Amino acid sequence: MLSLLASEHFAKSPFLSFAIVALLIFMTVFAAVSIRTLFTRPAQFEAVARLPLEADDD
Repeated sequence: MLSLLASEHFAKSPFLSFAIVALLIFMTVFAAVSIRTLFTRPAQFEAVARLPLEADDD
């Protein structure tokens, strides 16, 4: 019953397109970050992981 009421409401709502666009943007960014993480070399992670431990020469 509630899904029927919700589907009627969202079918007439002009804001539905904003939710779909936001979901597509999120999925695109998530996929890009995941792919970049999977294909990054371990040597690059090691260099970045040591950054907080390096001494400041200032």
